[in-house]
Amino acid sequence: LANLTTTTMPPDAFEDAINQITSGFQVRTGRSGGRPRGFFATQEVCGLQAAHVACGATSIVRPPGRIRRADSLHYLLVHQEEGHALMHQESSAHRLRVGDMMLIDTMRPSDFTFFGSYQRQVVVHIPREELNDRLGAEVDGGLYMSAACHLAGAIRSVLAEGFGSTD
Repeated sequence: LANLTTTTMPPDAFEDAINQITSGFQVRTGRSGGRPRGFFATQEVCGLQAAHVACGATSIVRPPGRIRRADSLHYLLVHQEEGHALMHQESSAHRLRVGDMMLIDTMRPSDFTFFGSYQRQVVVHIPREELNDRLGAEVDGGLYMSAACHLAGAIRSVLAEGFGSTD
């Protein structure tokens, strides 16, 4: 795991921090006036930007009305480092455990549920045009990779080397 120091913060500051990484998200803390524990930092390696995200919120939602074209020129590859989360995009919903990954399309609504428990992720921004060009088609969001998948293992190795993320 990357070495992260967490702190508590007001819900609006927590939401502002997340939206500096990728805009359009709403944070739900699950209790009025709750101060979620969290940490956010960005890092760039070889032209790719990643965000180290740790939080104890109940959920983070990106509803349709908050998606802006200018902010949707990439996909998010979410790697679960600690805890568990339910990732939902369109008809795809998966419970991510440590080592699991999911590709999220930033042009579509998404819902990340954390059940109020502390969790950590590395989120890599992958340019939409580049990924679509390499795969030869528009990629659907909600693609899931189990930690047991060999491809997920290879991606984890790259993340560990480049972004300080390991299991």
